[in-house]
Amino acid sequence: MKISKRTLDTARHISAVCLVLIFGWHAWGYVAPHQPQIAKPCRKIVRSLIPQILEDIAQSHGSARSAIVVHLRHDSSNYVTRQLRLAVQQSGILSVRSRTFVASVEHAFGFADPGTADLSAALAQAKRRKVDAVLFGKVARLDSVGGITTAAIQVNLANVKTGELLSSHLYTLRSPHGIQFGERDHDNYFYRLLIWALVVLFIPVSTFSFIRDAVRRKSNSTNAFVLGVYSLLAGLVTWLLLGGFPTQWYFLLFWIPAIVYMVKMMAFALWLEEN
Repeated sequence: MKISKRTLDTARHISAVCLVLIFGWHAWGYVAPHQPQIAKPCRKIVRSLIPQILEDIAQSHGSARSAIVVHLRHDSSNYVTRQLRLAVQQSGILSVRSRTFVASVEHAFGFADPGTADLSAALAQAKRRKVDAVLFGKVARLDSVGGITTAAIQVNLANVKTGELLSSHLYTLRSPHGIQFGERDHDNYFYRLLIWALVVLFIPVSTFSFIRDAVRRKSNSTNAFVLGVYSLLAGLVTWLLLGGFPTQWYFLLFWIPAIVYMVKMMAFALWLEEN
């Protein structure tokens, strides 16, 4: 099987670009603003309030057919606003317009939306989006202290054309909860595992010309040095992304396959030189 130099160069360049993008995005994750995460009991109590909120909206929206949901004031986690928008949209009570492109980009990059509980400010946003109604309000309280979870959420519905406040309710609920054990962040772990796999895959490919130069010398000491450098690099990537130390089994579970993959890449480079 003949592999052209152009094919190898293309793979090397694509891998280098992918590595830059991966490291850039991962680095952004450390410096970007982060939205705080609320505890499981708080999420549960918010979901418990949603049916009553939907019932009040259904009874008071009048002739309004379309609406936007303005980010609730003091909803730093965005959880309450997101649940409200999703619930109204799925209920079919009102046709909810999605966020603007700029707001979607800001949300994706973790920038906080201060929100508003002011009628005039909410109406101004709604008029720009050309909808019939606007939902807005504030999270007056949402915490879980001493085994008691407390929520106080103000939700207002206004008619954009008349400026009339169609409904305004403060939804409160207190609920006891049991001991909450630490929750595993499965999504974050699988994300880090994917990043680890891509980095381990792309590093040898993006530096394949260096590997070929090394095996071309046909020196055991050079090959051992190159393998050692890549093994240390794979170990560093494993430690940074997945944690652990070389003495721990789950670290070795990922580090050893990375070393084996590097040996295979060196063997492939040697095969190319001999053929």
